Amino acid sequence: MQAFTPATVASRPPTSDNATIGSEAFIESAAALVSPGTTINGRLSSALLSDAAFVAAPVPMVTTGILNISATNASASVLANISTLQTNLQTNTASPNLAQTTSTNELPSSDARILVQFNSLASTATTSAIPQDVADLSAVVNSTFLANVDTHVLELDNSTVNASELVTELRGRDDVAYASLDYKVSVQYSDTPYGYNLYNLDLIQAPCNWNQETYGSNNIAVCIIDSGIQTNHPDLAANVWVNTAEIPNNGIDDDGNGCIDDVLGGCGFINGKQVPVDDDNSHGTHVAGTIGATKNGAGVMGVAQKVSLMSCKFLDANGDGFNSDAIACINYCAANFKRMGQKVPIYSNSWGCLNCYDPTVYNAIANTAGLFLFAAGNNGQLTDSTDITQQFFPADYGLANQISVGASDTTDSLAAFSNYGAKTVSLMAPGVNILSTIPGSTYAYKSGTSMACPQTAGAAALMATEYASLTAADLKASMLSSATPVATLQGYSQTGGRLNILNQTRVLSSNYGYVRASNLAKDSAVTRQSKCSAMTALG
Repeated sequence: MQAFTPATVASRPPTSDNATIGSEAFIESAAALVSPGTTINGRLSSALLSDAAFVAAPVPMVTTGILNISATNASASVLANISTLQTNLQTNTASPNLAQTTSTNELPSSDARILVQFNSLASTATTSAIPQDVADLSAVVNSTFLANVDTHVLELDNSTVNASELVTELRGRDDVAYASLDYKVSVQYSDTPYGYNLYNLDLIQAPCNWNQETYGSNNIAVCIIDSGIQTNHPDLAANVWVNTAEIPNNGIDDDGNGCIDDVLGGCGFINGKQVPVDDDNSHGTHVAGTIGATKNGAGVMGVAQKVSLMSCKFLDANGDGFNSDAIACINYCAANFKRMGQKVPIYSNSWGCLNCYDPTVYNAIANTAGLFLFAAGNNGQLTDSTDITQQFFPADYGLANQISVGASDTTDSLAAFSNYGAKTVSLMAPGVNILSTIPGSTYAYKSGTSMACPQTAGAAALMATEYASLTAADLKASMLSSATPVATLQGYSQTGGRLNILNQTRVLSSNYGYVRASNLAKDSAVTRQSKCSAMTALG
């Protein structure tokens, strides 16, 4: 699936109230993107439709076709997950002036891999082995067991079997809890021709030059599940994660994290196979720069100017990837965090898809310690729907260890492309015209919830540095409770506000009682010295 593409922002205002925005659009500011009646690439922006246009969310809908599970044999935990999602969305009164639109999604998936979980009726003695009659199927070439979600990835010979038909057949077995296609997810961004240098860091009160303030620590890592990273980019090289437990070039997975010779930057999984972490799309490198580009007097700077950027690549050159590879990345990073002893593992995830609920991904997140930051999606629609097909996943799973990040623009208004919802979206961060690093040791502006999400990941890394005893629950709660309330963002998220890092340090100290690093000044001494946007060396 290709992500919904936000409009290009240029320098001349539209000539009518119902202007169509395309590749040659002329808009005075990004705020114009949320004008009522604006059409973006043929789709009406629903961000500011009138009260009269509001359509109540549809009634709960649970069918095996929609949820891609066996309703009869699904485990109790899977059915409970679905029930919880729908219960949380039963009423839609928090945002009465917002419109519920309906989008369709054909759910692109792999034709050579499927996901299957067997239940206690399976004939195998251990869950890590598939039943012999399934293993004997001529179409099954290989199987990989994902231990943390008790799920098998079956690799198929697609010349002899149709993946959808095999999934249907497996769902009819008594020993199958669920079976699903391996759905394709996509990055959530578009390129923009120009922007405002690091204005986003000013809006979120990032620590560019605070009194006696930390800029982060290389002892804290962020797992960036994305399209890879340029490890030698001049603004990133000093912060690229180094795996000290791996011996280079010996052809052995020395630390048992699932990757061989992953010494610098991380690892990658494409179509179930290990690949280098090099970024052939640009999305992952851009995200990495927003999280942790170094303050080196050249180029740009990230939210946390000292951090370890641990990349796991599962998105290809087109910005697409499969759920099974995303889960492999979660497992890879979790193994690294466990070995490193990081108290709060941090995962940055700027990807997803509409109408792709998957119990395997749900459980992978739920069963992994840490805090997961997710892009809310670029469909430009309300996702507070009891119709699960109108939700964006993984952002909308609503788990205790995740945050869904929508995008605001340069004027603190909702970005037209951003999904929104007072129940499904946690908070906003700037996502329009964000300047950051890209492969080729250069820089570019991009727009999307993909650009908003990594700002929260960088903030999480800073807090983990500042407060050594911080828990994942308090990290999440303090980020949400410290968001700056913005009138133009009210009703669009749980907080109705925008990320504020300076506020979060104060909330953790004063409201939660955490003690900051001993070499830092007290909160009352923390002041802004200059704007981040004035400190970039780029014109």
